[in-house]
Amino acid sequence: MKIRFLNESDKDDICTLSYQINLDHHQNEPRYFRVPVEIGDDWEFWMGCHEKEGGFVLVCELEGNVVGFVACEISPMPNLPFVQPMIKSRIGTIVVAQQHQRKGIGTALFRRVCEISQERGAVDIGLEVFAFNAGAVAFYQKLGFKPFAQRLSRSLV
Repeated sequence: MKIRFLNESDKDDICTLSYQINLDHHQNEPRYFRVPVEIGDDWEFWMGCHEKEGGFVLVCELEGNVVGFVACEISPMPNLPFVQPMIKSRIGTIVVAQQHQRKGIGTALFRRVCEISQERGAVDIGLEVFAFNAGAVAFYQKLGFKPFAQRLSRSLV
């Protein structure tokens, strides 16, 4: 297993994995998530996550094939009188190909994100996970995540 930073040659694999998670989100929350775009149409989004200040995308390769990725952003907390000053890391998404799930790939990606985040001064890591995704909730709890806040939603139509 090799974990490295995203590069241009990863486009097809990343967009295929992105399609997988976008389809799952759409099927479970169609009110919020569109039908996934054509495979490849979201490449600029992923490159933007990787190239923005504080952002990076890591990929996991197995036998030369990209089987997972994680997008992360490291940034200081807003300078507000009621918030502790700190640098936080935020995972935008972790995606592992369905046929490679529960084999330690997500955990390996997470551990590498933690290493990079600490190297860059982060003292906390957070993420959002959708309530419908029980597998992801269990995965994150196994990694030591605990509920911090609850985001609620209600339709107005």
